[in-house]
Amino acid sequence: MRITDAEITGFKLHKSKKSYSFGHVNRISGGNGKGKTTISEAITWCFYGCDLTGKTKEVFERLKNKSAKETKVDIGVDWPQKDGTTARYQFCRVRKGKVTSLFLNGHAAKQGDFDRLLGPMELFLSIFVPGYFGTIGISEPTKARNMLVLMLPKIENAVVTANLNEDDRARIESYDMVNPDFMLKKLRAEILELDKSLDKVQGKIDYLRIKSMLDVPMSVVVADEKKLVALKDEFTRLMRAVDGAKPDLHDLAPLQEKKASLRFQYDERLKQFKALKEKPLPKAGDHCPACEREHTASEAAAELETRKARLLELQSQCETIKQEGYLLASETEQKTNENAEIMAVYQANRGNQIEALQAEIEALSSIVAERDAKLKMGTDLTTQHEIYGEIVVEREEKKVDMQTIKNFMLQYAEMQVEYVNSFLNLAKIQLFKYSGSTGEMTLDFTILYGEEETEYKSLSTSEKIRCSIELSGLLNRVQNISYPVYIDNAESVESFDEPGTQYFVSSVVPRAALQSEIVA
Repeated sequence: MRITDAEITGFKLHKSKKSYSFGHVNRISGGNGKGKTTISEAITWCFYGCDLTGKTKEVFERLKNKSAKETKVDIGVDWPQKDGTTARYQFCRVRKGKVTSLFLNGHAAKQGDFDRLLGPMELFLSIFVPGYFGTIGISEPTKARNMLVLMLPKIENAVVTANLNEDDRARIESYDMVNPDFMLKKLRAEILELDKSLDKVQGKIDYLRIKSMLDVPMSVVVADEKKLVALKDEFTRLMRAVDGAKPDLHDLAPLQEKKASLRFQYDERLKQFKALKEKPLPKAGDHCPACEREHTASEAAAELETRKARLLELQSQCETIKQEGYLLASETEQKTNENAEIMAVYQANRGNQIEALQAEIEALSSIVAERDAKLKMGTDLTTQHEIYGEIVVEREEKKVDMQTIKNFMLQYAEMQVEYVNSFLNLAKIQLFKYSGSTGEMTLDFTILYGEEETEYKSLSTSEKIRCSIELSGLLNRVQNISYPVYIDNAESVESFDEPGTQYFVSSVVPRAALQSEIVA
């Protein structure tokens, strides 16, 4: 890629249109504030709508010429093709009021059309603006590392894995690993969830450990459980009211039988009494129904006396039976009352016994139930300990997986570093470091320069420029592209390794007007 020309209008110091032509090597000179940096700013704004730091928002107010009606930058670019020919592209960005318009070869275009030809903004700025990549390396080392890693050619997993130890190699080969970073984040998230689970299980263990403590030996627990079974059996027997458990009562059956016998005797005699009394008495002169003999007066009188005697006898017998019945009734009532008193005492005692037994069963049941709950908690405590152990094993396994992924990534980084630094001279990029306390290798991003391997942030201005020129060359080579390089403040550098692509050298010439000349 070679920028051939530029037309700048309404941009910073360029109120009216000013044209520039460029070759392979270009010298931009002039006094301070004459517009040397403006040329590089105009190029980046035309291509990406950004300033030299990559910012796109709210930069136009700073870049536009306040007096111009519109801002327009038109850049011509020659682009080598695969077939050896060169294609010509004309990029143009115009801003009028709040409307920005893009044109590619005279046709309306979008930023995506520019990006497809020019490539990513950050890659272009990292090469075109020496110091851009180094500044990101200081302020956002992770971002710089990721940018560089994305720009580098990918190394096959198998090539990296071959350099790991046997255990790591076996684990890596068992993973379905597409993206190590994603897998590392996934493992971290899973370990975090396992840590939360451990906290919950530990909380249950602490609770169960306290609540499951028994206040008596297990022998007492077993004895009380047996006692409770015995009490319940006793209660069941008591509620069934087994005959053998009832009190001794008067047997009223003989009295009832005797009463029935007396009743029968009384009824028989009363019947005889009534029948005899109702039977007609014979009179003198009556004939006997059987023999037809005539009764005499003396026989009639004798019959009357015989009947009177029999009636008196029957009446006396009935009275005797009645008296005996009265005595029997009294005896029956007495023994019935005695039986009632005995049963009342028995029922009262039985009720008290049942009530006491129920109270004892309820109290012991409560104790046994509480101990059962504690014993169950003890079982749960054992289960929770087992769960805790399983989670710990799973977490440790995932930690080993994490370390394996880290080892893979560090090996990958080491191989990338070796590749990257093979393109550099005095500059060096460090993608990992060793911890001073543990000796563990961790991911890192540091730019070093010179024989002393000084960190980029500690370099002088001239050293930063020379280091940045090397980095620009590195990115051009690893990406197999040929972005131009714009070296600002070149007066600070006595000498530098010339980039292998088109470059611009901007230097201060005190009080001189802005001048652009093609050197080669």
